[in-house]
Amino acid sequence: MDAEPLEQVMVLVLVIGRWLMPKGEMTRDQLAELLRIYIGLGADILDLLRLIKEPIVAKNKNVTIAGLSLFGWALMQFTLVLTQTQSSQHKETRGHPEEDPEAAVTEDGCWSWCTIDVWPLVIAVVMQDGPFLAFRLYLIVIHKMNTKTMIFFICKNILTLIIEIYNIIVVLRAHKQKDKK
Repeated sequence: MDAEPLEQVMVLVLVIGRWLMPKGEMTRDQLAELLRIYIGLGADILDLLRLIKEPIVAKNKNVTIAGLSLFGWALMQFTLVLTQTQSSQHKETRGHPEEDPEAAVTEDGCWSWCTIDVWPLVIAVVMQDGPFLAFRLYLIVIHKMNTKTMIFFICKNILTLIIEIYNIIVVLRAHKQKDKK
């Protein structure tokens, strides 16, 4: 069996497997959004594998190892099931928010800014879009791999990073204003 269809089947199995798993407290809309995100992640990951097979990359052992490491790193995010299922109840803080709202610690030991809304965004930035953008820019600048697909995915990664960072800022500001009330 050719490696490319096998890789595509692996991504499909990840998405379908998540779909069939118990949804817990997620609504159907949240599950549908999660599955759409997984499909987008899968397309990005499959393109990374395609890049690793390019002759310029395949000849360079260090670049191939870096690409495969990014592939493994990105796949780990499929095991982290962090979704937007935060309860409407605001957890009590153990610290004194009046003294230092940023340093307030919740019951579970997390800082006040550490909400379920922020973690999926941080994970996406750190485990996929940031590293993939850096890897693709490296391939364009150093190895002159300038293709239309590469440009598309670079633009996609840049836009996604901008949106994710913007969302992180919005969530943190909203949480900070909620703490002030």
